Amino acid sequence: MIKGTRRLIVALLIWLIILYGWPIIQPPVFNPPKDAQGPLTQRSIKQIPHTKTQGPAKLINQPAEQLIATYGQPVEQQLTDENQRRWLFHLDSRQYVEALIDNQSNQTQQIMVVGANNDVAPFHFFQKRAELTKNAVLPTSLSVTLHEQQFKLRLTPEQHQQTPLVAFKNQTFAILVMQQERLTAILYLNANRLLQTGLYQVVSKTPVPVDELAKTQQSPTADQRQLTLEQTVQTLRQNNDQSGLAINQLPLQNAQHLMSELTRTPTQWLTKKGLRNLRQVRKQAVHEPDAFLTATDFKQAPLKAAGFPRREQFFYWPQGLSSQELLLAQQQNLALQLAINNPNYQHLTLLCTDEQAMMIFD
Repeated sequence: MIKGTRRLIVALLIWLIILYGWPIIQPPVFNPPKDAQGPLTQRSIKQIPHTKTQGPAKLINQPAEQLIATYGQPVEQQLTDENQRRWLFHLDSRQYVEALIDNQSNQTQQIMVVGANNDVAPFHFFQKRAELTKNAVLPTSLSVTLHEQQFKLRLTPEQHQQTPLVAFKNQTFAILVMQQERLTAILYLNANRLLQTGLYQVVSKTPVPVDELAKTQQSPTADQRQLTLEQTVQTLRQNNDQSGLAINQLPLQNAQHLMSELTRTPTQWLTKKGLRNLRQVRKQAVHEPDAFLTATDFKQAPLKAAGFPRREQFFYWPQGLSSQELLLAQQQNLALQLAINNPNYQHLTLLCTDEQAMMIFD
């Protein structure tokens, strides 16, 4: 009886040792959560198949002479400074093109294709989005390599719909400008120009390089800026089978006076709502092309006294406007888009002085 009790006690002690001692001598297997596996930058960069290099993408990072072989001699050559120049091809037509060339390397950095009669293979103008995806991958995020550094760009849902990005096999890119699910213009760029646009958010920790050319580059003259803006508006109308607009030539003194007064004493020209909008635009750290004032922000009486036409559609950019920014602004803002393509409008008053721009459609 006593021996049986002892055996029972020993067996119980062995069982308790196994029960409570096994977790100590055998550490548990730990499976880290998926979010903690591997470095963030490496995990988040997803390689996507690049699109076969065709059309104007072949001209990016190539000698400027290839532009002439493709589009002919430029009608207008704008030397912004010793570092960069802009060439304009086929003015007043549905073949209008703008190109930016680096003077130091003589290579094409960017091509803005606005005219609908241009070859933009593998795409074509007014192509539906569903057809675009058959020829190219439209990623929501993209890895860009520049100077042996990687930058991860992420597109918002709106950007993925309105300005999707395409990567070609020759390490160049295209921003597709979409309106109502159809392709209406394309910006072809190299990696440096793409990063410098600031259009897409850089979510990697890699610092975006400073554009040394932009730091020293002088702003285009008022005449240069006015020509490119005028050509962009006229070509967008022609693409939609609308007649061109007659350009109103207001006295330069009137334009300079208005622009100067808007800078010094905006209260004379703007409503209370307009003053609030002006302050909001000027506070923006990043220049947004669709940040502008409209006709409802201005007082009618001072404009009439200064000799400006009766306002129909009035747009004012207090921080200036380039043709590229206009292209994106009219794509993002329905009011501006409708004004440009309104068949009832016959005139365009276009003012460019210093860093300001103004358009009046009537």
